[in-house]
Amino acid sequence: IGAEGFTGYVGEISETELPIPEYEFVRPGSMIGKKGLEKKYDRILRGQEGTSYIEVSSSGQIIGEFQERPSIQAIPGADLTLSIDLDLQKACIAAQDTFCCGGVVAMDPRNGEILAMASFPEYDANIFSGVIPDSQWQVISNDSTHPLLNRPLKGLYPPGSTIKLLTLGAGLESGAVGPGTTFKPCVGGLQFGNRFFRCWEEAGHGITNGVHAVERSCDVYFYQLGSEMGVDKFSQYMGLCGFGRASGVDLPNEDIGLNPNSAYYNRRYGEGRWSKGLVLNNAIGQGEILVNLFQMAQLYSGVANNGVVYRPHLVRMIHYPDQPPEMITPQVSFNLPFSKTTLELLKEGLRLVVEGDHGTARRLRNQYYSIGGKTGTVQNPHGENHSWFIGVAPLEAPE
Repeated sequence: IGAEGFTGYVGEISETELPIPEYEFVRPGSMIGKKGLEKKYDRILRGQEGTSYIEVSSSGQIIGEFQERPSIQAIPGADLTLSIDLDLQKACIAAQDTFCCGGVVAMDPRNGEILAMASFPEYDANIFSGVIPDSQWQVISNDSTHPLLNRPLKGLYPPGSTIKLLTLGAGLESGAVGPGTTFKPCVGGLQFGNRFFRCWEEAGHGITNGVHAVERSCDVYFYQLGSEMGVDKFSQYMGLCGFGRASGVDLPNEDIGLNPNSAYYNRRYGEGRWSKGLVLNNAIGQGEILVNLFQMAQLYSGVANNGVVYRPHLVRMIHYPDQPPEMITPQVSFNLPFSKTTLELLKEGLRLVVEGDHGTARRLRNQYYSIGGKTGTVQNPHGENHSWFIGVAPLEAPE
């Protein structure tokens, strides 16, 4: 069911790990958590080994317990109850059958619980429980689909058009645009300096406001909005929405991505030796911006949850052997920097993407429940384009 991405696995403690303070009570040969929840919660899952001291004669005969050194009782480890919904987890795995690779995160916006998390292709974590034959390791490590990459946690991708929701929110809050603001009409692209920035729709989208630009995913509208804000204002709002820093999910070694600003570009290209047009790509989620799936889930969960963003977490309850279960209290990570009015406009944009006459995800419209969402396609220098979809459902009371 794709659980390796979050459960991780255990293995024998290495010589380099033995001196680490957190393993001070671990003996050579013991098993410890190496990845995922097994690593994050290793101390409480593992418990502590007991020790008995016995007296042995010079001939090797066991005499009995050594009275001068009392035995140390073993301490059982705890059990974890996760927030994963098994049916949803299976559905996420099944949905990826037609792709070579991908990742899914499903998060409850009301409390940050991760209901499903999948990385595809997956691997059998049991292969790490013993010595891996070199031939098997070579097959796995050289696989072009990178099965060992935990895509939700370690995969970093340009967000593409899924970031346009943030771009519009930043524009509305900073005063760069109002709800009815229109720019030059989209004629299939925008001339900026000596470069023509294309829209995905060659025929163009004509004149549109921000909410309908989200519905149609009009690049030209967001090029102009990005230019209006500039690199640093856009980067500021990216940071306020949780990008460029860890989401805080209870898994080890999360990669945080990149939220570029003018200081970054000065370091990379030299002081002032970069084009102001870079923000045009940023505003549509391309260029140097890199995000992980948890960060994007937080952004959309915040919009769904009236601006409140919870820290994503997989552990719902800890069961200690000698005390009542400990419920994990959901923690608010931050609040989106958007007013109630802005949030309502962003939700309307999400609704129109699915239910609007020109929405880029019209085929998801159904008679059972309402969906809001945003599509995204991103150029990939290493192969086929990246494809994104972020959904919020049911839109009137998101779960």
